[in-house]
Amino acid sequence: MIKNERQYRITKSKLKDLEKSLKICKEGTYPDKIIHKAMVEGIQSQMDDLEAEIRDYERLKGQKTPRLKISSLKELPDILVRSRIAHGYNQKQFAKMLDMPEQQIQRYEAENYRRVSFETLMRICQKLRVDIAEGSKVTIEY
Repeated sequence: MIKNERQYRITKSKLKDLEKSLKICKEGTYPDKIIHKAMVEGIQSQMDDLEAEIRDYERLKGQKTPRLKISSLKELPDILVRSRIAHGYNQKQFAKMLDMPEQQIQRYEAENYRRVSFETLMRICQKLRVDIAEGSKVTIEY
C-alpha cells in the first residue's frame, strides 16, 4: 500500500522501469518460449500490482468524504492510513494535528500501528473520525 507522496513517486518510477523492461523483453528473441512467456507474465503481473496501488492511492486522495468499512480490527492499521490520505492530510500535517513529530506518524504507519498506545490510537481514530460501529460482535473463546 502506498502511504505517502514519496512512495507514490517511487511506485510510479518503478512502473515506468517495468514498462521499459516489458518492451525490451517482448522485442527480444528467446530460444525457450516457455521461459520467455514466464518473463513477460511476471513483469506484467508486477505492473498490474503497481498500477492497482497507484489507482488506490489516487482514488483515496480524490475522495471528498471518506467512506471506508472495517470488518475486523486487523484491518484498522490500513483503515487509519487510508483515512488520513482520504482526508487530504500528509504525514507531516497529521502529526502536527496530533502534536507529535512527523517521524512518529511515519513509524506508526511503517509498523502498522503495532507499537502505539491505546490512548494514542484512540486520539488518532478521533482525529480521523474513524468510528468502530457499536454492536460489533466480540467472541471470547476458552
